[in-house]
Amino acid sequence: MSQLPTDTWVTATWNEYILVAVSISTIEMRSE
Repeated sequence: MSQLPTDTWVTATWNEYILVAVSISTIEMRSE
């Protein structure tokens, strides 16, 4: 089965977005 490049790109983008969001949330929680 060949995976569509678009699917791979979207998955990678979401993974990056989630990691950044979690990092920001953690930093904000620590700041308070």
